[in-house]
Amino acid sequence: MSRYATLRQAFERRHVDVSKPGFYNAAQLSNADLRQVYEDYAEYVLLQPLSRDYLDRARREIPLIVRILKKEMVADGREGACIDASIIICKILEREGFWNFIGRGSLRVEVPGRRPWWHWTYDFGDFVAGHAWVVAPPFQIIDLTVDSQEHLGNLKRLLPAEVVSEGAKGIQASLWDLMNPDFAKINGIPPSSTLQQILPQIAFLHARIPAVSVSVKGISLAYFPDGVAFPDAELEDLENWKVNGRHGFDLYKDLVLPALAQLRSGL
Repeated sequence: MSRYATLRQAFERRHVDVSKPGFYNAAQLSNADLRQVYEDYAEYVLLQPLSRDYLDRARREIPLIVRILKKEMVADGREGACIDASIIICKILEREGFWNFIGRGSLRVEVPGRRPWWHWTYDFGDFVAGHAWVVAPPFQIIDLTVDSQEHLGNLKRLLPAEVVSEGAKGIQASLWDLMNPDFAKINGIPPSSTLQQILPQIAFLHARIPAVSVSVKGISLAYFPDGVAFPDAELEDLENWKVNGRHGFDLYKDLVLPALAQLRSGL
């Protein structure tokens, strides 16, 4: 039995309807280990077969949705909003029938002629995640906030406004892709340590949900997941971020739906 069939069978044994996106919130899973449910759902999203019609629609419509949301986020001007941005696009994509999940972890940016820049998962400071992005097949990375992270400095002007990529390549992560070496030092972690030794749960996760790298205009962007996340509210109830004066559902109703209707009508 394939891994996809195994996952599907496990969900269906709990009487979960797996035919539509968003079943990670099913009542039948409320007593299950949340981390396990989320990771199983994410792997299910990555492995399930998608029809040609689905892929064609995704390639037409998802980039349009991203552009609309990015325009509003730029007008809003907020920095460091990767989690809130990912929550909004996750629920909008679900509403339109697109399978997706939120990846969270570290981001490494490599610009030719410059030292690499990291947003580590394990670092100094008070934050929920180093970075967050959305995976929505066929797109391995959807990142609306890569150019609006805090502390980018002069690097900001070199980065793409958004990333919508289905050309990502799987890469091997080291411990230092997820952890600031200075943070490791003060916590007594030797420089010779490996990811498998210090964070074995993340090494295991990468076998299911791999780290990937994309190249945009000569800039390498590497994404190293330490977990997956999902909104705990439906689109109508999202109040995590009022983007340029609109909550998630209003963005969808006022801007996304009319644009999709126009696209689908061929105008």
